[in-house]
Amino acid sequence: MADTAKDEDGEVEAAEEDGGGGGAPQVLRCFVCHHDLQLLPEDEGTTTERLSLLEVHLVNEHKVIIPKFADWNDFFSFYRTMETDFGDLQLNDRCSPFVMSRFDKQVTYHVIDKERFDEKNDSLRKTIENDFLGNILKEAQDERSETTFKRTCLFCKKVFEQNRAPLFDHLYHDHNFFLGHPDNIINSNELLDVLEAKLKQLQCLYCEKTFKTWNVLKEHMRKKGHKMLNPNNSSYDKFYLVNYLCSDKNWKQIKQENDFYDEEWNDWVEEDKKQDCLCFFCPYKCKFDKVKQHMRETHRFDFSLITSMADFYDRIKAVNFIRKRFFTNQCFNCDIQTPSFPLLEEHLAATRHITTAPAKDLFNQPEYYFPTYEDDGFLFFLDEFPEEEK
Repeated sequence: MADTAKDEDGEVEAAEEDGGGGGAPQVLRCFVCHHDLQLLPEDEGTTTERLSLLEVHLVNEHKVIIPKFADWNDFFSFYRTMETDFGDLQLNDRCSPFVMSRFDKQVTYHVIDKERFDEKNDSLRKTIENDFLGNILKEAQDERSETTFKRTCLFCKKVFEQNRAPLFDHLYHDHNFFLGHPDNIINSNELLDVLEAKLKQLQCLYCEKTFKTWNVLKEHMRKKGHKMLNPNNSSYDKFYLVNYLCSDKNWKQIKQENDFYDEEWNDWVEEDKKQDCLCFFCPYKCKFDKVKQHMRETHRFDFSLITSMADFYDRIKAVNFIRKRFFTNQCFNCDIQTPSFPLLEEHLAATRHITTAPAKDLFNQPEYYFPTYEDDGFLFFLDEFPEEEK
């Protein structure tokens, strides 16, 4: 097996093997941090596939992008020229900035040998996009977990501390003002600043007309049902996580797609405001704990499979993914699609797919951050710890 090493001049070089075919190494040293990276075995993938781990590492850890290589000889001719001090690459103009941005969020990447950079390289572009979105999701997660939040309600004098979620809940339940689920909102303090400034100017948040007094404004918003944001005001787009995750669609397009499923689902279920959650697999609707028990006993699906997922946003995507798969009579653990739901039930039982959580690569798509139907009760219980096995 070939190895990598540093020569006396400090350059990283490959062992004297025939760079292609059977001489390709299985361990490669990162030229930025000098950590060893395990590659795919020689017989498992093309040069591009075997280098994918290095590409992901360089992008995620160092925001560095390298060119695409035709074969191992091409790669090693490039790799031997990498200096041990990454700063030298910037000084000698081998490093060019490449900025990814969406609204006011941006991340600068460093493209090495830009003249060889293939912007049509789908796998590399996806790696960069995933890293960019990962940075935004980390910011959203940090904001979601914040414990130093302090804010007065927009419509009354009640003060909320530690976390933003109780304020959004209060706005919805006490003032009938719906901003959206707090886990879909980013830069919430800035959003609240914007709304507070508009209200101080006696401006309706929906139609954006200005009124003479606070009482007249409140009465207008109440009578007209204007206790919501103007959906056509694009300045609000940057405050909603889904707009960062779906660069090819905006939130209104996604909502229209999901409203198709809302209509079908409403045909199944009678309205009952006292009930919270709807079973994934049948019209049964009840309180969260009872629906969990129902799914476990009736359908052999354990909801703790979802709540045991380490990442909170993975739980959101998994719930929305299962919901949408159900509507299209498609298994949430494979690509089998059946002509009817009874046949889907038979497939889930025969394969025991209903007893396992869906694989992350199936639901790890931006569209599943958006609820399949409005006010899905399960999305409010995703901080629950899984029950211990009995």
